[in-house]
Amino acid sequence: MSQYDDQITDEVEGLVRPIYDQIKIWAHGWLHIEKVVSAAEDLAKIEGVDPVLCKIAAYCHDLGRLEEEQKGLVEPTPASPSPHAGFGIRPTEEVLRKVGIIKEDAAKIIEAVEIHNLRKYEGNNEIALILQDADRTNGFGKMGILRLAVFNCEIPIDEPRNEEDIDREIEQVKEILKSDKVSRDRMVETLKHVFEWVDVLANTKSLKNYVQEDYRVNRRFLEEIEKY
Repeated sequence: MSQYDDQITDEVEGLVRPIYDQIKIWAHGWLHIEKVVSAAEDLAKIEGVDPVLCKIAAYCHDLGRLEEEQKGLVEPTPASPSPHAGFGIRPTEEVLRKVGIIKEDAAKIIEAVEIHNLRKYEGNNEIALILQDADRTNGFGKMGILRLAVFNCEIPIDEPRNEEDIDREIEQVKEILKSDKVSRDRMVETLKHVFEWVDVLANTKSLKNYVQEDYRVNRRFLEEIEKY
């Protein structure tokens, strides 16, 4: 349960959507945000955390990506530090002020945004714990593989719009990895890094079960490309 009406998330969506629509790298655009919001709500309900506040945090978590792009500070290496979390604090504060989130709850959401890309969050802010796990769910499954290919491996593929697009782009990625050893090795490294999100770094007991089917998709993909 939440003290906030669920309608507030519609207001937040309306405020943040124009920012995400300006981001050039689609792996961090609106499709990613929608999926993280959905995962945040699901994990929050399973773990007994306020789902509305978790959804708001998810809507805001990558607002700093636009400034990161504009300043030319995008770094695709999976373990590299990224300034986007810090850049996201100011626009998140503005969104929370406009929709009337009280000071204590706003502080939790801002902390969640600020720490979401750390390797491991050691605090006890439940919203931050949920957000970090929710964000990581989007590295799994076919769409997760395409996001990793586009951002971390810098393979130029278009944003998929439906299942047919996804399957076609996956096959295209495979063909590229067969002929490009550098990209293949980079994808292998990236996938192994992503598996740690679940195997080593999960904040909630729910995460592994939540992504288990998509986790297996990544495993099969890794086994296939390691043979190239």
